[in-house]
Amino acid sequence: MKLWALGDLHLPSERNKPMAIFGDAWDGHPEKIAARWRERVGAEDTVLLPGDFSWAMRLREARPDFEWLAALPAARKIMLEGNHDYWWTSRARMAQAAGPGVEFLHAGALSVPPFVIAGTRLWELPAPDGTAEENAER
Repeated sequence: MKLWALGDLHLPSERNKPMAIFGDAWDGHPEKIAARWRERVGAEDTVLLPGDFSWAMRLREARPDFEWLAALPAARKIMLEGNHDYWWTSRARMAQAAGPGVEFLHAGALSVPPFVIAGTRLWELPAPDGTAEENAER
């Protein structure tokens, strides 16, 4: 088993938002990512998807992106919420939308032997001048 991590996919969703607006290298990026994924990731592997999976604003809009993900190999696909994942709702709703083989990690941990994957919100470290102190209380 190999453990892979791939974040910031920004899949186009039902909204069909293309990444090509950021340059020609982004043209058809979901197809390029899927091709490389199939070349490298085996059926027994685990893939972490640490945020910014889809441009969807609502869970139903992410349906084509979950279909894209379902077509790719991996024993486990573990998703964490990113700052652009506005579609993120309850685990039960997301699990139903994503289908089998996709797990959602939020404020907890999952065992992926020999690893443990933890998901939490990260804050700034306190700065010598005290500028990060206001976030420390949260």
